[in-house]
Amino acid sequence: MGEIRKKKSTGSAARFFRVFFSRGIITKICFGILILFVLIAVFAPLICKLIGFGPYEQDLFNMLKKPSSEHLLGTDDIGRDTLARLVYGARVSLLTGILSSVWAAIVGILIGLAAGYFGGLLNTVVMRITDAFIAIPPIIFTMVLSSMVKGNLLGLSLVIGVSIMPSYIRMVNGLVGSLKENDYVVAAKLVRENDFIIMLKHLLPNCMASMIVTFTMNVGTAIMLESTLSYLGVGIAAPTPAWGVMVSEGYKYLVNQPLVAILPGVCIMLVVISFNICGDSLRDAMDPRLRGKL
Repeated sequence: MGEIRKKKSTGSAARFFRVFFSRGIITKICFGILILFVLIAVFAPLICKLIGFGPYEQDLFNMLKKPSSEHLLGTDDIGRDTLARLVYGARVSLLTGILSSVWAAIVGILIGLAAGYFGGLLNTVVMRITDAFIAIPPIIFTMVLSSMVKGNLLGLSLVIGVSIMPSYIRMVNGLVGSLKENDYVVAAKLVRENDFIIMLKHLLPNCMASMIVTFTMNVGTAIMLESTLSYLGVGIAAPTPAWGVMVSEGYKYLVNQPLVAILPGVCIMLVVISFNICGDSLRDAMDPRLRGKL
């Protein structure tokens, strides 16, 4: 019996990865890019030790230097090593994106779950407020609130989380609205099972696949928002080596040393596109309707 379960589990995992990578080489490249940036973020201190420069170290005798054996990607306007700042920028951007998405998912899922399950006036009020939030462009909304947190990474993560929270509320609310009419939920109500238990035991697990996909795609959205806010001067405050800050500081020197602005911009583009494409592939792998298996 245990061997049968093991074979079934192995087969399910193989099928998942086969569908996940079914889009071809583009998914494999994007998945590899994400793994690479995660490793860079995790081992940033070790990488900077190997480089020989930290993200804050200034060398005023080597400002805006071209790539060389000493500074592999050159230096910025105050002599800081571009590669070292890019490495730590990966840590800042990924941390902000993941923190934003985690707290938005926790709060948004709970609100959507309760509103969808209980319905009535609660559902009407929650969804009208959610619609109002969705109507406001995220960049405008976050710009207004980010001025209150003054470049703090945790505070900025909370602000960005608020802007992406409506996607979780609407998604979970719609799923719960249909799932709560299923026989197993009706049966649980008939035996007077606690509403809180019904929501967590019967409804939440059936929303998990869609939540994971939404989370993956929202990480990319959060990274883009953080980079945009930092570029505009209302996000992560300098001298923190965030990619958006690097683009903002380096665009003035596109003629003298274009790599200072171009490289962090390329990093932002690669990470955001990779999250979106991997999110699409994850949806294909986790949604049985898209695999043709109802």
